[in-house]
Amino acid sequence: MSGENDDEEAQPKEGVGFFKAWTVPGVAIYAITFAFVKLVFYGMLMWLPYYVKEGLGRPDYDPIVIANLFDIGAVCGAIGQGRIIDKFTYRNLILVPNLLLSIPIFVSFRFIASDAFYIYYVLVPIVGFFIGGVANLIPSLIAQDLGRDPTLDEGAVSTMTGIIDGTGSFGAAIG
Repeated sequence: MSGENDDEEAQPKEGVGFFKAWTVPGVAIYAITFAFVKLVFYGMLMWLPYYVKEGLGRPDYDPIVIANLFDIGAVCGAIGQGRIIDKFTYRNLILVPNLLLSIPIFVSFRFIASDAFYIYYVLVPIVGFFIGGVANLIPSLIAQDLGRDPTLDEGAVSTMTGIIDGTGSFGAAIG
């Protein structure tokens, strides 16, 4: 009855080779971009609480709250940008502006004095939204798009995800 279908499903998918995957249009640029995005994301996640405590001399609860606000912004960014990006064919129209909008916020952190600390409670979730959304969408949605290239076999999605996420981890580790 369904013996033929079971045999086809049991066969492992061919996938794509590591070096061939790098030749797919967009893989190298997204992998390198994600290396920098992940570096910035982890830098904010780990540096910001230290900066708030040591650099601004805030009490112990402020770094904890700031770190959580960054994470909350990242989760909201992934969900919100994911909902928006599903409606577009050219996903860069969403990703690039989000990265560009985060730049002035990063720069503003340098100029906010300790007595105006309340501004951090507003800006940190916003920068988490912009950076965290992109940091979550590139290794998931973009890798899936690239893995569905018509020139590749069906099993290429996991290779694309591994290349992009691995390059991002390498970039974050170097940074």
